Amino acid sequence: MRGTFGKPTGMCARVSIGQVLLAAQANEALRRAKFKGFTNFSRDEYLKLRSEGRIVPDGSNAKVLQRPNPISSTYAFVVSH
Repeated sequence: MRGTFGKPTGMCARVSIGQVLLAAQANEALRRAKFKGFTNFSRDEYLKLRSEGRIVPDGSNAKVLQRPNPISSTYAFVVSH
């Protein structure tokens, strides 16, 4: 290792091109992760919001799009002569 700026640390392994690495561990991690609830909604609420198109993925969570309130229901306009 002439001319290097540091010493090798850690472990290494020789692998072939196209060799699958960590397949069993990745499958187990994904299997365990699917049982965790990442949203604050029950399954029924989530399915209802998704069918209405009001839920947006946000990383490992989900956001709910609020419906805009029409102005007529928010403000009462009184016109007097």
